[in-house]
This record gives sequence, C-alpha cells and structure tokens, in this order.
Amino acid sequence: MRMVILFDPRNPDNPLVVHPLQLHIYLEYELEICQTRGHPRSPFPVGYETVANILNLANPATECQYRLAEYDHQTETWSKVKTAFPTGFLLTAFVDPHLDLLTTLGFITKQGNVDKQTVEDAVWAWQAPSGKGKARADKEMAIDPTDVPLPEDDEDDAEGEPEDGVEADPMSDLSAAE
Repeated sequence: MRMVILFDPRNPDNPLVVHPLQLHIYLEYELEICQTRGHPRSPFPVGYETVANILNLANPATECQYRLAEYDHQTETWSKVKTAFPTGFLLTAFVDPHLDLLTTLGFITKQGNVDKQTVEDAVWAWQAPSGKGKARADKEMAIDPTDVPLPEDDEDDAEGEPEDGVEADPMSDLSAAE
C-alpha cells in the first residue's frame, strides 16, 4: 500500500503523509459539499482543511490540477471550486489488504461491520493465559491455584523407604516426638 505524500510549498521540510482511504474520505466530503450547496451534514473530517490548503497551492500545470473546497471561518461559507476532483477519481471500492484477514478471522463481517463478540472473545483468550483475563459465566472458569490438589507421591517415594540407599529407622521419628 502506497501512502500519498503532499509537500506544502510554505513548509517543504515537513511533508504530509496521507493514507489513500483518508484521501478517499476527503473526496467524498468534497462531493457532499457540492451536492448540499455548502451545507454538508457529515462531520468535518480531521485533516481535510490542511489537505485542501496544500492541494489548492499546487501548480495545476505540473502538480495537481484538481482543487478542494475551502471553508472560510469568518463568513462560514465554502469556496467555489473551478476544477473539482472528478467523480470516481479514486476507486470507490478501496479495500485495505488487512481487511481480508480480519474478515477471514471473523473480526469483521462481509458487510464491513465489526463482530464485537468475536473481538471480545479474542481479547479474553489473549489475556487469559497471562492471568489478566477475567472468568466469564459462559466461559470456563479460571483455576484458582490454591484449589489445585498437590500431586500424589509416587509409591517409590513412600514414607519409610530408604533415601540414597540408607534405610531409615522407623523408631527415630517416634523418639523425636517425645
């Protein structure tokens, strides 16, 4: 996936990196501005104003010929755009390659909705082995280490058996207790 890099001629040492999907959101917002005659219903996308300012400074002959509407905060109006981005300039069906993986794993449905239960289950499973997970009624209860019985001694280690080949005197334990 290639990012879009914009250079502001007023500050060329600080390029602005924009994800293609972010640019797609700006172009959809631009279309809404035009269709509603400057009264968009959607919230103002973060970064739109910065991108619009940079694109509108670009040389139309050598850089970008298209423009985005700019909002004038004093008059509360949108500027008229002479050469708007054409409809369909970016693919409308842009799909992030990670989306396929998230759909395959069940985190996102084919309709693009997040499956909250799958995400919750994955977080629970991810945290459970580290001891940070919380037991849930519909899941296996976490094991309390104090409730785990200690393993039974093997018959070979039974009391009274010689250790290292020396036989213990069974009466020695009784005499110590007196």
